[in-house]
Amino acid sequence: MSRLWGRITDALIGVNALAALVFLVGGVVWALTGSQALQMLGTPVALLAFALSNLVFLVSAISPRVPLRVTLPLFVWQWYLVLGAMPFGVLALVNHWHILWPVLGSFVVVAVTLALVRTLPRNGALSVQPAFWQERRAVAPLRAVAVLSATAVLMPLLVAAYSVGSAVWSIEYATGGYAGLTTEGFVIRGRSFERGGTHLRLQGMMHIGEEHAYDALYASFGAHPNTVVLTEGVGDETGALGDGIGYSQVASRLGVVQQHAIPEDGYTVRNADVDVSQFSDETLEMLRGTFGIWQADDPLTAWLTFSMEVSGQDQDALLRAVYEDLVVARNDEVLRHVAVAEPEFNHIFVPWGAAHLPGIEAQLLEDGWQPGAESELVLVRWTTVAGALR
Repeated sequence: MSRLWGRITDALIGVNALAALVFLVGGVVWALTGSQALQMLGTPVALLAFALSNLVFLVSAISPRVPLRVTLPLFVWQWYLVLGAMPFGVLALVNHWHILWPVLGSFVVVAVTLALVRTLPRNGALSVQPAFWQERRAVAPLRAVAVLSATAVLMPLLVAAYSVGSAVWSIEYATGGYAGLTTEGFVIRGRSFERGGTHLRLQGMMHIGEEHAYDALYASFGAHPNTVVLTEGVGDETGALGDGIGYSQVASRLGVVQQHAIPEDGYTVRNADVDVSQFSDETLEMLRGTFGIWQADDPLTAWLTFSMEVSGQDQDALLRAVYEDLVVARNDEVLRHVAVAEPEFNHIFVPWGAAHLPGIEAQLLEDGWQPGAESELVLVRWTTVAGALR
């Protein structure tokens, strides 16, 4: 029986080491070639490592013969990987080489586990002395209750903290700080720029928010003379996206409204966006699916269905096509409108989706615009959302 406990520990370390190795090879191939084939082949090994780490942790919670200090590091690490290995999960979408950071972490955790095993009484390098297993109780009920109760309490708290932290970081990173989560709610930020006597403000936006927040923002545009507002809003002259386009359904569920049109109230309003006829078929299909989720009566089912539909596609190629159409092409269009408006107006406001603004800002700075003051507006308060979800 004593050999069984040793084999359990050996299997735990071995499978996690194998998963890290497969992850390493697959990550390097992905970074060099863009192919995720090896990563897909490594998925069963990764799932086995996750399952075994959880199973052996459960065994160690019940039986002192498998020390918790050996099983806990791999248990925690596998959950971290399964939950997305943030922030590296997002960074890897931008640069594939970032996938190697979780790989390095996996090898470090395996090495730590090996070092902890070496602290046990052993024969040779890894073989734990049978007496170690035999002198420890097979089952310790009170200890098991304490460990499992602590896990049941701490795990949801840790997962919640991880999720919130990941969301805060991801939004700040993806928008360059033009949007964020605070204790008060979802905020949007504006940044001012100056060049040759012309004032320009990039204003982060989101398509749903509280009506009074939109009204306050729009009112601020009219506080400056000779102003143009370059609005966002993809055209669809051919009806390529079909019906049901919008965010009204999800807005209603959250107790807010879909962003309404910016009125010409003491300033000029110009649409500075493109028409969907310029988009690739891949992007159009992605937009139809995304809006279908937003507007569905059952968003979870709609999301699962759409995810299955796109799972078989080349994800890198799909992301490149969508990024070129939805971000690059539209950023180029609004920058063209800025160049046209600059000689004509003293004040230019660009209220656009926050994810667009880091790229637009980078080009403005390269063109010689000088950064100035920043502003912040709470677009959606947590109290509003909480009231709607009751």
